[in-house]
Amino acid sequence: MSLYLSRLARRSVKTGGKGMGLVSSKIRNKFLKLSQRKIVPISESAEARRISAEISKTVKTHEQLRGYDPVHAIYILAQNLASVFAEQISALPEMKEYYDAVAHAEDIYMPQGPPISPLTGSYFTLWAFFDLTFGKDQETVGTCFIDLADILKVHPEQQRAPQLLQASRMGIFEHCGTKRKLIELKEILTGKAHFCVCPAGYPGKRGELWYARILPSPIVGLDYSVVMTTPYVLIGHAISEWINFFQRHAVSVTDPELETTLHQFMKYGPSRYFWNEFIFEAYFNHRHDVIFLEGISQMNEDEHDQYLDVAYEQLDNIFMLYRQFEHKHPVMLYDIQERRIYAYPYDEFQEELSEKSQVMLREQYEEALRKNKAVVFIRDNEARRLVSYAFQYPGQQERVRKKRKAR
Repeated sequence: MSLYLSRLARRSVKTGGKGMGLVSSKIRNKFLKLSQRKIVPISESAEARRISAEISKTVKTHEQLRGYDPVHAIYILAQNLASVFAEQISALPEMKEYYDAVAHAEDIYMPQGPPISPLTGSYFTLWAFFDLTFGKDQETVGTCFIDLADILKVHPEQQRAPQLLQASRMGIFEHCGTKRKLIELKEILTGKAHFCVCPAGYPGKRGELWYARILPSPIVGLDYSVVMTTPYVLIGHAISEWINFFQRHAVSVTDPELETTLHQFMKYGPSRYFWNEFIFEAYFNHRHDVIFLEGISQMNEDEHDQYLDVAYEQLDNIFMLYRQFEHKHPVMLYDIQERRIYAYPYDEFQEELSEKSQVMLREQYEEALRKNKAVVFIRDNEARRLVSYAFQYPGQQERVRKKRKAR
């Protein structure tokens, strides 16, 4: 059994509404207690007015969205509501795991779009609100918002878009041409066709493979879908190679529960940052309306999935040690059993490897130097595994930028 399926068997991810999660329940109880208090301190009343004013400034009005495609506009409004909601609850102790995970992802990927990062704001925001799970019940900001919609006085008709956003996921689609000014995108595994508008403006070409998030219209009478992310066009690999990739992760077209298995894999991946890492590592080029990704990369190696979370958990500590020797560009090693971090000179470290591994390390190390990355090894002596990653290193200029921003 693959790592992915063994995790999937233990995982029951909330979709919002039914079976309210523990985090939603705790936040809901706090809101209800506040609303039932007969005497509210002036300071809290002032804070409530401040939050209300902040919401009014942050959420786009219908007037500001004039000229947008109507389906796209509905989802922008829903996304803005989720953003304000996330900001206001982020300081609660129940949200610490979520806040730490998002802060960590922002530090690693700097999701501002090319040329700063291949992770665009549209992709990262939707991932952070509707895919990133936390807590015992694997909730998201989206499920919390849906669970609290009634006490937040969200009109039932306005709850439809957040529910569809929460149910959505990224997918890989084949461009099948244009019909009635709509782009036909067919998912390569399910064969389901979507006729879409692409607000980013990229029309694409027949035969292209798109990695994108598609949402259906929540408006009665409008029967098309919208591509909510700037399209990622996958180059360098045929459909058959991607189907083989899915099969290696136990997602097969012959699976009677393909829809469920594919949804779990594309939305959550085998590990928390799996798809973020794919975009980051596969980046090839971009235009203002499209980003090109090349390669299936090392994602198909199960051991990378097993130890990636370990690497991210220790990354701040690893960089703290790396910083002391950054002028020498050391190779970093974290030993799982010892729970210790080591910094090795490249020459010394590579001498301990086999000839084949030396060649692989040399290529990885040289590329890391060109891209200001640090090579990090994770060693598991019990499993007799040694795997490596290259992580973007926040150098001096970036650290100064962060300190200025913090002030």
